[in-house]
Parts: sequence; structure tokens; C-alpha cells
Amino acid sequence: QDALEGHERFRLDYSIRCEDGAIKHVEEFGQGIYDEEGNVVALEGLIIDATERKRTEEERAFLASIVRSSSDAIYSVTPDGTIVTWNRGAERLFGYSAEEIIGQSIRVLCPTELRHVQAENLEKARRGQSVEVQETVRITKDGRRRYVSLTVSPIEDSRGNVVRASTIVRDVTERKQAEEDFRESELRFRQLLAVRRRPSGPRRGRSDGRLQR
Repeated sequence: QDALEGHERFRLDYSIRCEDGAIKHVEEFGQGIYDEEGNVVALEGLIIDATERKRTEEERAFLASIVRSSSDAIYSVTPDGTIVTWNRGAERLFGYSAEEIIGQSIRVLCPTELRHVQAENLEKARRGQSVEVQETVRITKDGRRRYVSLTVSPIEDSRGNVVRASTIVRDVTERKQAEEDFRESELRFRQLLAVRRRPSGPRRGRSDGRLQR
């Protein structure tokens, strides 16, 4: 109504029920037709079916909420490795806020000796390939090394071009430490068992053929 009174174009979003009972989301664009005195005498415009677009937007919003609330670190990078998204899980794991890290290279998260592996992962994503679960090491803002399990997936646009690579990272440091502690404990046990089974020394015989203790 305000748009018509102001002789402006209007845009409306609403849902309709079709004859078959289906609910459609539509967008209406239009404007008024006025007489010489400025009174609205008719409307002209266009109504389009926006159901699929609305569904896509809702799905994206739903997925975005999952990413934001995930306990795993989730971030995405451009094909050259520049960080463009960074969720709360990534903030907790690495210690960088989104404002600090977005725009930087993912190289800052990786130890120098493993950057060639990181580059290989990014190259696979550029070729449209995924990196399945890979256990490796990453570095936090304060310089601590963390054992992580990560996956890398390419993100394509509507034409099939890879525009980003998404990475999901899970901290497995405690599990790796527990495994290392178990291996060390098992090694100590085997060493102790080997010592206990070792003969104490040769026994001397007596003249009557019996063993002398």
C-alpha cells in the first residue's frame, strides 16, 4: 500500500496453495497504473515461482547453522589456499578468531615439514578430488602442536568449477597420547617379562650326577 501511494514499484513474498494442495512460495513484482489525478486504477506486474530458491536458501541456512555450532573445526579456502570461512570450532581448536585468520594462508596452521602434504591436499581439491580421513599435525596460535584427523572436500559452483575447498578438522591429541602411553606400557611389560624369563646362570653338577643348587 505504501509503495502504491508513493508511486513506487513493490515486491512481495508469500505462499499460495495450489489446486492439488501443494504449497508454493512466490515472489510478486509490480507497480500501479494511475489516472490523471494520481489514483490507482490498475496493477501490473509479474508473479514467479520461487519455491526451489526458497528451499535452497533454507537448506543453506540449515547447513550454515550446523557448521557454526559444530564442535569440529570447519573452514574453507580459495583454490590458492586463502582462508575465507572459519567456524567457532576452528576458533576453539586453533585459537584464532575469524577476524584474525580470514584472509590469511592456511600455511600458518601447518608445520613447515608437513606443508608439502598440505599443498598436495589442496591440489587434489582443485582437481575435484576429496581427501579422506588423514591423520596429521597442525599448529595453534600459541605454537602448540595438535594431532588432528582431517578431511578435505572440493566445493563447486553451478558450472562445476572448484571455487573453494572445505576442511573438517577433529582434534585427536588425547587419543594419540593414550595410544602412545599404551605402546610404552606394553614395551615396558615385554622387557620386564623377558628379564624374568632369562636363565639366572649355569648349574653345577655333583659327583653323584645330581644338580647342585
